[in-house]
Amino acid sequence: MKAIVLGCGLMGSVIARDLSRSVSVDAVSVLDTSVENLRRIEGLPKLKPIVGDVRDSDFIMRVAKEFDIAVGALPLAIDDEAVQAVAKAGVSVVDLIFDWHNDRSEIDSMAKKNGITIVPACGVAPGLTNILTMHAVDSLDRTDEIRIKVGGLPQKRGPPLNYRVTWSLDDVIGMYTHPARIIQNGKQAEVEALTGLEKVTFPPPIGECEAFYTDGLSTLLSTIKNVDYMDEKTIRYPGHADEIRTLIQCGLLDQEPIEFAGVRVPPREFTTRVLTPKLSTGEAKDVTLLRIDAKGHKGKHEVIQTFEMIDYYDEKERTTSMARTTAFPASIAAQMVANGEVKEKGIVPCELAFRGERFTKFMKELAARGIMIGVRREEIGDLSAA
Repeated sequence: MKAIVLGCGLMGSVIARDLSRSVSVDAVSVLDTSVENLRRIEGLPKLKPIVGDVRDSDFIMRVAKEFDIAVGALPLAIDDEAVQAVAKAGVSVVDLIFDWHNDRSEIDSMAKKNGITIVPACGVAPGLTNILTMHAVDSLDRTDEIRIKVGGLPQKRGPPLNYRVTWSLDDVIGMYTHPARIIQNGKQAEVEALTGLEKVTFPPPIGECEAFYTDGLSTLLSTIKNVDYMDEKTIRYPGHADEIRTLIQCGLLDQEPIEFAGVRVPPREFTTRVLTPKLSTGEAKDVTLLRIDAKGHKGKHEVIQTFEMIDYYDEKERTTSMARTTAFPASIAAQMVANGEVKEKGIVPCELAFRGERFTKFMKELAARGIMIGVRREEIGDLSAA
């Protein structure tokens, strides 16, 4: 199997490294515009850098034709066209953030015609959260509520914002400023990001955190049926939401350009440029937190099924937890698609692609990479007594 990774940033480089370690993968090429980024894979076996414009759809289409599978790890602003270019080349693709919200009937039809599979939004969230949520739903007779909480944090709290960049800050800010879609009273609704603030506690040394609405349900909005309530919230250290809200209220995250010293600049772009180096300094050690609660019925009992993950920075590999928990699901998914284990064609959300026996294998592969997810089920009521 020959694989190509689009983008050699914080996530793409880890995806490429994981693919190269698989016995089923013969060669991995990594395409990036930046020579500096490609140095992340320099000298590693089975890995070949390709310098090229990741914004050039025609170039990507020509290059992709040489491969059996592609994995997209590009920023949101340029990801969409790159994924479509790979699909036009007749190559299956797994992507971290492919935007499925617009009308995708045309690309879905093209993928089916070309006999390929497109798995969108297959990182940690959305991605792993979707797969675990669907498994929880499959294990219950009826699901009433789903509450997803996930986030990446520095292990040590500190200014500014008690946060450290582990992926594109521009995409993080987009998450803070875009309305969040949830399911409420069985119907889709929109709420303001950063609202719905609640406390969430993890075992020491993490302790108390906060969680707030973000738009992370992704394809679950269409694949999960007959649920009364479902949301996704981002986990941060206490006070973070208020600090981000202050930036928004001051206009520092506005996208409408303003004139300054004869130049028109969007405040958000300026703020991102200023904050990125400040939020990239200091210790890289991070932790990724995940908790999913699915409340419903199983037999004669009302139950809550919970998945929980606390994943730390890998000291040996010097790899952030956010990169591990994002890259490994994408790499595992890509290998299972390329090996023919996912037989569905067209756009196939990850929560539909990895169910049943495929879920079992997916989780086994994650565990082999040191990502452990706890599961527990608690009976909270006896329906037979009603």
